[in-house]
Amino acid sequence: MKKLLLTFAIAFVFCMANVSAQLNEVMEIQVGTQPMAIITDEANQCYHVFCNGQDINWDGIQDEGDETQSWWKIPFLPENFDPGAAIKAEKVRDFDFMRMVFPFRPGYNAEEGIVYLSDISGATKAYNTSNGELINDLNLPTDLSSTDGLNNFIFGTSTTAEGDGILEIIDGVGGLIESYEVNKNPFMTLAFEYNGKIHIVVASYGDYNSDDSAVEIFIEDNVGFTLAAKFEHLGNTLNYLTFFEGKIAAVSNGSHKIDIIDLESLTIEKSINLPTTGYDGPRECVYSKAHELLFVSAYDGNIYSVNPETGEVLTAVEAGCKTEGMAFQSPKYVLGTAIMEKGAYTYMDKIIVYEVKYTSVDDNNYNYSVYPLPAINAITIQFNEDIISADNLVVYTQNGGKVNINNSSINANKLNLELANSISNGLYIVSFTSNGVEYKVPFVVNK
Repeated sequence: MKKLLLTFAIAFVFCMANVSAQLNEVMEIQVGTQPMAIITDEANQCYHVFCNGQDINWDGIQDEGDETQSWWKIPFLPENFDPGAAIKAEKVRDFDFMRMVFPFRPGYNAEEGIVYLSDISGATKAYNTSNGELINDLNLPTDLSSTDGLNNFIFGTSTTAEGDGILEIIDGVGGLIESYEVNKNPFMTLAFEYNGKIHIVVASYGDYNSDDSAVEIFIEDNVGFTLAAKFEHLGNTLNYLTFFEGKIAAVSNGSHKIDIIDLESLTIEKSINLPTTGYDGPRECVYSKAHELLFVSAYDGNIYSVNPETGEVLTAVEAGCKTEGMAFQSPKYVLGTAIMEKGAYTYMDKIIVYEVKYTSVDDNNYNYSVYPLPAINAITIQFNEDIISADNLVVYTQNGGKVNINNSSINANKLNLELANSISNGLYIVSFTSNGVEYKVPFVVNK
């Protein structure tokens, strides 16, 4: 048993290093030209998609063939989703021609049902997510570069005439409560509650075309907010922030990497390099709790799966388009914006829906697919060739604990497992031997 557990522990490292969540395109949904950002709206059971439109001759004047920026709404995918079914997006509203900031980094207050959008003059407007109407009685400062909302607060950033960055804490009607200095050229603000306290995370470019990007974390205290941590020189053109599982993923477009920041220790846990180059760097990322992976969009035409624990980066799908915004619908769908064709600047107008499927390759180069993922209490492992037996069949947790199996059966190239009803959510490994070959196959349970 000790030898088996040791073998498992060693093999688990290799197994995890070669686990990939593949994305298979199942549907396209037409929206406006250049869809940039997606917001997940649990209250209204829909996604809000913000599109950049197009100015064909780049003159800033709406001519024939130009398209104004727009807002669309897509309903959540049904629980028993049929990829062959028709799902249509509904246009919510148009915006004034070419006035919105590129790229879109809209702020969102889920509790209040408000989305905040800044235009090129620095004016920020608030809109009701239920009907898309402008909220006229909310007078926000006119110089905000980014916003986010939480509870009855609005958190915004601005840049002074001297180039210094400012974080502004604003009340629910637009009044300034207090302000703090931040790094130069802040562009994104992220607000959330963690460990019972409001956290505000500010991302900034610093000086343009430099490695001066920074992330600053402010944490609520008895008198306001305190700067708890500042991470400087994070690379060229920091682009996006995602909060997940007590961590922050900071995506750097120009330096082609993701920094994982741990909110408990307030340290950079690891920096993960991506295979993108030049102007085709990573854009945004979304976290799948069911798969314990980050999905990262990029302008090189790929979407990458990134394991934030191991740092492993694999290509989840060759999307064939430049992808910006993304959303994840549990348990197994990723939505990505198709804004331009791969390797070109031909604009597109679609949201692509992908289904998540696990694939892994062990040291003997055997390919597997596992379904359903995530599992509830039963899985099927399908191999590329028939298997005769499954000797020494054991299911382990990622920490090496043994899990009960109610029943198992083999049908040609499929191994069917019925797991105990008491199995908990998490990552597991199926270990067995067939024809002298040892297999170790990962799967996820998420009830």
